[in-house]
Amino acid sequence: MTCKEKATTYVQSQKSLHLYPRVQDAFEEVLCSLSEAELDWVCGNLELMVLHEQAVAQVMHFDPKKAAFAVMQFTFYDDMPGEVLRWVIAHELGHAMQKRNWREGDGTGLEEDADICAEQWGYLKTKEIEEYLRKRREN
Repeated sequence: MTCKEKATTYVQSQKSLHLYPRVQDAFEEVLCSLSEAELDWVCGNLELMVLHEQAVAQVMHFDPKKAAFAVMQFTFYDDMPGEVLRWVIAHELGHAMQKRNWREGDGTGLEEDADICAEQWGYLKTKEIEEYLRKRREN
């Protein structure tokens, strides 16, 4: 199975993405930037919880897993530029690859490591991305 086929199959398996073709395309693009081992890990261990900006809450039912798995909660905004969307996806996948939650004493290390993962996959955090995210946090 090619990377594109594997990424498409994974994205189609994620129930919370079914209404958002733009987000599906962005996830597929970012997933194809991962190594084969990273993509295999995502496909076997990560469930996506994707919300659009008008959603206050959402319930998703997941099939039982035999091993530990991670859930990525991701809210996207209708005005989110594609460059920002892809960077946020890559950054959050970087967190998933860390395979642990933040602990006291971590400081900004996990954030920096997630940025490094995104950059290694070809998604650099530009000043435009930083500015968009800063404005979103202020609202």
